[in-house]
Amino acid sequence: MGHKKVCFNCKKTFSLPSDATTSFSLTCPECGGQTTVFNHKFRPPDKGDIKKWKVVEFLKGHGFIYQHVYKDISKRSGIVSNENYVDYPSTMSEAKEFVLKYKDQAYDLSKK
Repeated sequence: MGHKKVCFNCKKTFSLPSDATTSFSLTCPECGGQTTVFNHKFRPPDKGDIKKWKVVEFLKGHGFIYQHVYKDISKRSGIVSNENYVDYPSTMSEAKEFVLKYKDQAYDLSKK
């Protein structure tokens, strides 16, 4: 399953090849701006849903790029089970709680 690059300027996503040996640009093909690579689980909001795009951008700013987040990190294992995965929030108030609760599972995007 490939990842997606997300452009917050255009409010668009672009699929990336699933082949890890293929190189790609992080430049948006529409506006030329910088994009961010998100997990394949990400489902973008409608282009006109500004509130939901702000939630996505807030989450990204705190290191959540729609990677798996676990209810109980100690129960994470090689066995694939949706029971321990947390659903991503859809409102800003939920997103703020989510970031506080799961901050230990955030990516440090400054190192990428």
